[in-house]
Amino acid sequence: MAVQLDTPWAGTTYNPPAPAGIAAIEAAIVAQLKASFATVAGMGGIDIEHFPDAPQKYRAVSQLGTVLVVYRDDDYKDPEPTDRIVQERVLQFEIDVISRSLGWAYASGDPSGPGAYQMLGQIRQALMGYAIPGCKKMYPRRTRFVEDAEGVNYIYAMDWEIPTMAVEVSTVDNYPVLTKVMALEENAQTTISVPAIDYTFNAQDQIQLPDQNISSVVVKSQDGSITYSLNIDYSVDAVNGVITNLGGASLIPAGATVSVGYSKADVVTAIAGGGNAPTWPTN
Repeated sequence: MAVQLDTPWAGTTYNPPAPAGIAAIEAAIVAQLKASFATVAGMGGIDIEHFPDAPQKYRAVSQLGTVLVVYRDDDYKDPEPTDRIVQERVLQFEIDVISRSLGWAYASGDPSGPGAYQMLGQIRQALMGYAIPGCKKMYPRRTRFVEDAEGVNYIYAMDWEIPTMAVEVSTVDNYPVLTKVMALEENAQTTISVPAIDYTFNAQDQIQLPDQNISSVVVKSQDGSITYSLNIDYSVDAVNGVITNLGGASLIPAGATVSVGYSKADVVTAIAGGGNAPTWPTN
């Protein structure tokens, strides 16, 4: 039983409109880190920020440490076999840790605050398996030490990957409105024989029979002395009931009048009306 909608589905609206956009993902990472660090004693004063627009002028001011989040690049997989372009998309984000200590003093009970090691561990705990709306769970790829040009801080860069999907922008398909449907009976279950009568090939060397879904076509000369051969002298479009003179080596003269007999099966025609769009229930 087919299911029909009372009215066309207008779709849904996402808020934000691009839940898997780069800016939205980066903002979610920053918010997740801030919430996680705030729950750990001694880490509340660590700065967690977006990567600065002018990094050459940026100076970390927190005495405890700084965490910077930045988008790096995307990796797109082959499109899925669908009518629309749908690809798996893996976003790479880098999270930089800037600290004046490595963390040995903090681990031994020094109250001066956490170091780079503790910050790296907290980031991993906060983000591993974190699922941003519109994305799969994020996961770490690698951590590397970065040399500080000024020799003041310890800097580590953590690479993270976030799988999501890239989908072609949806557009309204300009399909024609359904106006007519024809159902043809298969295998000639209710075959009706049509007596042979004369037809004349038109300017296109075709004969349009008054019936469709035909079979057992026999084409003869008008006087009945010659029986022409299918697919040598003529071809048959059985669905539409069209006979075509093949010309060339065909024994049928162009524009000739011939005798045609055939059988036909049921054809049911439905005329649609009322709707003005292809996907409306009335069509």
